[in-house]
Amino acid sequence: PLAATGDAAAMVGSLTPLLRTRLRRLEREMRRIPASPAKRVERAARRWHSGASRRIIREVDQVISLAGDDLHMDLLRLLTGTARLRSLLTPGPDLASFLTSQSVGTPGLAEVVVTGHSKGGALAQAVALWLAETRPSWDPTGSARVRCFSYAGPTPGNGAFADRFDGTFGKDALRVANRLDVVPHAWAIRPGPRARGLFVDDAPTLYGAPVRRIEALETLAEVVRDHVEPIGYRHTRANVHLLDGEIDPDATLWTSQVSYQHCDEYIVRLGLAGVVDPMWVFGGI
Repeated sequence: PLAATGDAAAMVGSLTPLLRTRLRRLEREMRRIPASPAKRVERAARRWHSGASRRIIREVDQVISLAGDDLHMDLLRLLTGTARLRSLLTPGPDLASFLTSQSVGTPGLAEVVVTGHSKGGALAQAVALWLAETRPSWDPTGSARVRCFSYAGPTPGNGAFADRFDGTFGKDALRVANRLDVVPHAWAIRPGPRARGLFVDDAPTLYGAPVRRIEALETLAEVVRDHVEPIGYRHTRANVHLLDGEIDPDATLWTSQVSYQHCDEYIVRLGLAGVVDPMWVFGGI
């Protein structure tokens, strides 16, 4: 990716010599990869949090802001989290204004349902709580009902957020998670040896045979635990439906099993395999 980034930047001549030098230096350093997978994870984490990496990201952002709509900068936009999709979205009414028009123009109860999968599952809970707490501003008639259905999401916030969400929604929200899906195991840390739930601590050992074990995952989990434990992330607890996924024997690579459990297995466990094709739903991911 770094080489491709350098090529894309050179095509438009927008990168400064200093930034090009730093990118080449970082690429040379990444070629000297340790043989031990655990050492690779430790090294990657250390590099990511280094001051040099942060400076490079800031400088790339500056270059992108100067490049405007040049198509050759799309790769840089993607790698720095500002995909071209944002520039293609036509400006329109904000969410609150749109909901106000729907609430006022709908006779009877207006039902607003917020839903999402994966990161969208966490964002759905955050947006739903925001809508519920700001309802007087966008629902002047008081006729709207906000509900939330989240799937395969990581924790949307800390324990205070989870309690606030549960106290607001109760049965008007449903959280669905597959026990064998790695994503819902982020970012809560097991508070004690007997605590039950989905925790980062269990992610490295979710799968047994025939899935090939990656030893470095335990090191990565330790790095993650050290960073997020002080934050106190916790899942919402009201109205939770946990799915008992089953290992796909054909997905022997860890990454392949993760993909299957995070996507296809939800359709299978929810009894939708007969009416929904997982490849159609998740083929674009």
